[in-house]
Amino acid sequence: MKHAAIPTLYKGIQFRSRLEAKYACLFDLLGWSWEYEPLDLNGWIPDFLIRSPLFRKPTLVEVKPQAFPEKEVSAKIYRAFGAKFERGKFHKKVEAAIEAEYYAEKALEWAESDWNASESSVGAAQAKLRKAKDATREAYGNLACNAWKKKLAYDILFLGLHPRKIANDTHLLGQHLDLPGWEPVFYSSAVLDPIWIKATNTIQWKAPR
Repeated sequence: MKHAAIPTLYKGIQFRSRLEAKYACLFDLLGWSWEYEPLDLNGWIPDFLIRSPLFRKPTLVEVKPQAFPEKEVSAKIYRAFGAKFERGKFHKKVEAAIEAEYYAEKALEWAESDWNASESSVGAAQAKLRKAKDATREAYGNLACNAWKKKLAYDILFLGLHPRKIANDTHLLGQHLDLPGWEPVFYSSAVLDPIWIKATNTIQWKAPR
């Protein structure tokens, strides 16, 4: 079930969703420079452009209330840069994920139609299908971003309901280990969690006095 985004005002900017406003506040707390909806790239308007001494490239950010980008979003980003569809390891991972999701759906259908199937077996099939769907979305996200982003003037980052991706995304904070005099900085969840809570409290809706 999808919920309607709640337009939220922060620093005089009307964000399309409260989640976007929370990320803007988080970037401020982290000391990162950011621009909201900075440019139109052939139909894709990134939510943010962020810059920091940590990044070798400016980074375009897409914010969505889910763990991985939907296929439609990935395809839009892919087209935005005129990326050619060249079959490679990321395409193979997508194909494998789609196949796994198909068989997971069939397994669930079989479990639900089997009168002798226990609730636990149906639940296990449902969990397996959810995991397969997550894997498919992740594979599409990798296809859209990782397979060709090294050629771009930007890095691309997807952020969901929690900024754990920042802690886990080694390409953003830890890949450029060969730069002279550059030391990688990693934001662990233990560091990010209290900052995210502060951003959440800052953006939290307050009744007019």
